[in-house]
Amino acid sequence: KLSEYRAKFKLLFHEIDPIYDEILGQFEDFYKTYDTVLTEEILLDQLELAGHSKEAQYFRTLMEDPLVAVYEGEADFFNALEQAETEKTLNELFKAQQTFQLELSDRKQLGLLGIVAPIETFLTTAHALKSRSSRSETSTSSYLYEDEVQGQGTSLKEIYQEIKSKADTGDAQYFNCGLKGFDDALFKDGDLIFYGGYTSQGKSVPLRHNAYRQITHYGRNVAFFTKEMTHRDVRIFFASLHANNKQRFPGTPYIEVKKVLEGRLSPEEEDFYFNYADRDLLCNENYGTLYLDQPNKSRYRMSDLTAQLDEIEATKMPVECLAYDYLMLMYPVESDKITPQRQDYNEMVKEFKNLLMTHRNIKGHVTPILGFTAAKISRGALKECEKNNGVYELSAFSDYSEIEFSADHVFTVYM
Repeated sequence: KLSEYRAKFKLLFHEIDPIYDEILGQFEDFYKTYDTVLTEEILLDQLELAGHSKEAQYFRTLMEDPLVAVYEGEADFFNALEQAETEKTLNELFKAQQTFQLELSDRKQLGLLGIVAPIETFLTTAHALKSRSSRSETSTSSYLYEDEVQGQGTSLKEIYQEIKSKADTGDAQYFNCGLKGFDDALFKDGDLIFYGGYTSQGKSVPLRHNAYRQITHYGRNVAFFTKEMTHRDVRIFFASLHANNKQRFPGTPYIEVKKVLEGRLSPEEEDFYFNYADRDLLCNENYGTLYLDQPNKSRYRMSDLTAQLDEIEATKMPVECLAYDYLMLMYPVESDKITPQRQDYNEMVKEFKNLLMTHRNIKGHVTPILGFTAAKISRGALKECEKNNGVYELSAFSDYSEIEFSADHVFTVYM
């Protein structure tokens, strides 16, 4: 509930009225202490008791003001918000159209050139309205000519200053996968990492390992989507990864996944598994948060994934790492009437890479995210691998040649 306050409501009032931040702080403190959401009456009592009479009066005035809309529930609130934004956009579009007509009737130049300027003005306004409606920009750009524009975060000095400010945190820019022999494989936000392997040879194992490492070692939020396994199984795998992290829990019993799946844990193992290991994974403030999703649509598309990420950003958490197990199980075309071809899957790889690089946070800022996924390797490539002492060639991905171009790191699993 708190994340909803932060992500949705605070943005509506932020920097408009600083008292709202103080009231939000009261909600937050109360929630952390009592594990329940503050009612209006208790909030007023809390403010008065704490000596915040100004804030109490402000809130009381808001609640009694007949001009302040009150909504029965969250859905009503957002429906009203969407309606207000729609009306505002339509009004601005109408004004732009009127301006366009006036400029056409009073042209500064004759001929076609006199028409071009009003068209450009109208198109610029329409484009800005379109971008605002989709809550994003179409691109991030800078014009490299003479003095760069400062203050937009795209100049070289600003880019370097951001890198410099993060340098003290060591791992702020690059992440390693934590596997012996792979220390030189450094990932950065915006990178796409592919794991390839034949059916049931374990390509999901390092994918989960790296997602888990992002959460616990780097303290980053991970959105993990699974079409390969059930939500239940993946939930167990992540809990078991943490329980068997003996750097974190030295001297504790090894938890066999098979025993968990068969319900054969001893009372001591159950106590450690649920009350210590899993609780630590969920509650440790040094860790990131895991969002786990098993899409229930048979034809889950890139558009569904993009919409889901936007929803996670708005209601749950900032997303810093995206894992999809695995990408080629996603439906690559929007139309149900089209039979997907190989090129459609290649285009989907491009789209996934682009999603990572151009991801935007809830404030609309470009914040690239790290992406992990997997792809199945054909039986023919497996046969060649067996002849080559368990080592695949990059051509093993020939069915999806775009992997060679879009992936920043490609690993293969032979198990």
